[in-house]
Amino acid sequence: MSLTSTSTNSVELERRPTAPILFTALEYPYAARVTRHDWQLLLDEWERLQPTADRFATVFFDTLFSCEPTLRYLFGGTSLETQFIKFAHLLTDLVSVEENRDEVERRIDTVVHRYARDASGDHERAIRTAIAAMLAEVSTARLTPEMRLQWKGAHSTVVRIICNGARLSPLGRPTTLMRNARIVVR
Repeated sequence: MSLTSTSTNSVELERRPTAPILFTALEYPYAARVTRHDWQLLLDEWERLQPTADRFATVFFDTLFSCEPTLRYLFGGTSLETQFIKFAHLLTDLVSVEENRDEVERRIDTVVHRYARDASGDHERAIRTAIAAMLAEVSTARLTPEMRLQWKGAHSTVVRIICNGARLSPLGRPTTLMRNARIVVR
């Protein structure tokens, strides 16, 4: 699987399954290594997803922080670029498969596993509640087939950017993250 280019061909995007990144500990330590070109690609994709992307993001964060204000640290404490990549990954990972209930459930479990780290289960409940509210908003948006293709294309772009940023350490060697990473294509 080549991650060097992102197709915008609608037939190819429709046939290609979107692939979640299943890193054991996806911490996004590489955001500072995202190239200007990749950063611009990400911003361009985000712009194409407007106004729905901002609407979905607002519902997610409003719900998450009203349920569990302590979860602000999940997207804070890092650069704005890292925060944006983390959320763009979460959002495109879920919305790109919103019409496939089984895949959505599997990806929700992955997201919850990635972010919910408390023993009490409060974080997990808050994250699941925020995702449910966001997906309810997605369903009211009545995404057209063209809009779905845009979300799938955005997801492909985010995955490629994550892989490019994680592939090399600042010294030019493969990072531990990429040596241990498995990208699952379904």
